[in-house]
Amino acid sequence: FKGGTIKDIISDHLLNHNEPIHILELLNVVNIYRTNTTENNVLTNLKLDPKQKFVIFNQNFIGLTSKKYEGPLTSLPKFLGKTIKNFVHQNPGVSKEELANSLKDTHNISKKNANYIIQLLENRNFIKFEDQSQNL
Repeated sequence: FKGGTIKDIISDHLLNHNEPIHILELLNVVNIYRTNTTENNVLTNLKLDPKQKFVIFNQNFIGLTSKKYEGPLTSLPKFLGKTIKNFVHQNPGVSKEELANSLKDTHNISKKNANYIIQLLENRNFIKFEDQSQNL
């Protein structure tokens, strides 16, 4: 158990990082202490923070307003999800691995972050891969 609010848990985690963190990674941290918390719970908490301590970058990367961030995670395209959806639709045999490598190379981000972007699109039923065995 860890005391404090969801915002406190996220703020503590973000203080230890020099780049924004994806909402799904933050959710994993929050769920250690607050089971059954959803991505929407976290986003709503952060957006409604009266102190406005958090900044939400495109593709749901989160940072603290008190820190200065530079790098590719702060400037991802707003409609990257739509681009990914079109790519998957036009390349029906593409694997998550191939897509993650493409995102990593194209946007100069880590493969971990590319996978978070893909996972969130899948969670929201925005994209679906033909070979469901890849979801194991």
